[in-house]
Amino acid sequence: LVILRGMPIRVATAHAKLFNVTSNLAALAYFVLFGNIAWIAGGVMILGQIGGAYLGAHFAFKGGAKIIRPITVIMCFAMSIRVLIRMWPA
Repeated sequence: LVILRGMPIRVATAHAKLFNVTSNLAALAYFVLFGNIAWIAGGVMILGQIGGAYLGAHFAFKGGAKIIRPITVIMCFAMSIRVLIRMWPA
């Protein structure tokens, strides 16, 4: 959203949070329809989502782009490393 739509990073981050909530609600609707819900795992994930959203919003409003960009880069790098490690033959 920052690159393609030219949005400020705070606004783009807020939009990304809305996209996440929408996809989570769609997934919940799917699993409710087909009766295949892991309530404990889902509850833990909800708590993690709420905590992460709270901390993310706090950092976004307190630090702005100077904190959001490095955290985004670090997390993307860490997730890429994790995927590469899991793909590595044993």
